[in-house]
Amino acid sequence: MFDRCGHSPLVQLYLAQHHLFDEAGYSMLMKRTEVTKLPPIDSTTYQEVVMESNRAGMHTCQQFDKLYHYQKEAARRAEAQRKQAVLQHNREVKEVLSSKRNVQQLSNEIAGIVGHKRLHTQDDTSKNAISAAISKIVKH
Repeated sequence: MFDRCGHSPLVQLYLAQHHLFDEAGYSMLMKRTEVTKLPPIDSTTYQEVVMESNRAGMHTCQQFDKLYHYQKEAARRAEAQRKQAVLQHNREVKEVLSSKRNVQQLSNEIAGIVGHKRLHTQDDTSKNAISAAISKIVKH
């Protein structure tokens, strides 16, 4: 323990900055730890630890930014592909439905398949037959 008039200039500066010198009526006692043994010469300094921590933080930020931009670009590409697929689908639907003959032929094909199998059961055979009929008409 030592009082405010002790040998630590750092403590005296702190007390002066916080206007604690003029405490009347009692003596302020504070604990002080003393370094009795210096660290080895080759040990890491506080400044080196802080610099390494800053470097690691900057590296983490750079990696995050890199991953963020990569994911953002991947999402943009996926959205562009989705839009392209929707446009292609809409073109095909418009092409198939633009001709009365195609619509009539498609309706007859589906009605024939449904006539043999009930629609609400929709087993794999009827689904495949409907898909084949649609593909055949789209190709023509």
